[in-house]
Amino acid sequence: MQRLEVKLRKVDFVKFIDYKTGKIIGKDDKCYINVDAYENFINLYDSFKYKNKLYFTDMFRTVEEQKRLYSRNSSIAAKPYTSLHLYGKAIDVLVSAFNIIEYKEFCDIANKNKFYGIITEKWHFHHLAKYNNAISELDGMCEMFYKTYTNSDYIKLMNEIGYKDIKSFQADSYLTPDGILGPSTKRLIILRSAVYIYV
Repeated sequence: MQRLEVKLRKVDFVKFIDYKTGKIIGKDDKCYINVDAYENFINLYDSFKYKNKLYFTDMFRTVEEQKRLYSRNSSIAAKPYTSLHLYGKAIDVLVSAFNIIEYKEFCDIANKNKFYGIITEKWHFHHLAKYNNAISELDGMCEMFYKTYTNSDYIKLMNEIGYKDIKSFQADSYLTPDGILGPSTKRLIILRSAVYIYV
């Protein structure tokens, strides 16, 4: 059965900083961007004239990292499996390094390159290639599978990733465990069974 492929490309030229300590850190495991967002990311990076102040605090994130962040602060971190960080389509920057003019310029360039911020999270920008919000973007990634998968395919895939019933899958996926194979459950079956390819 065909699965969603998340293709990631390394961007090891970016600088990472620990926002708590202010120290430059190596983050080889985070220096990836989705191939669908790569060109826009390069344009954003190359167009921003204050590169000496451009520090990243996060990019690609594993499910384990997302779970840890969500358990620490669910009012800020997205539910696991719903963050675009997991698919290489989000970046976090150290906004305190910018003055107001520099931050505005960064936001303008980011928007021109389909990286959009969130009002409540000034540091976070996600790449929205076709849609105007993260959930719709995730649905767009899954669209081909929505059209071709049958309910039996979803159940088979859910079994392949280690779940015997819908309720246990839902509970472990931060959904209401109602046992219904609805749109949110289908989306997460596709996303949780994704294959990661590093190019």
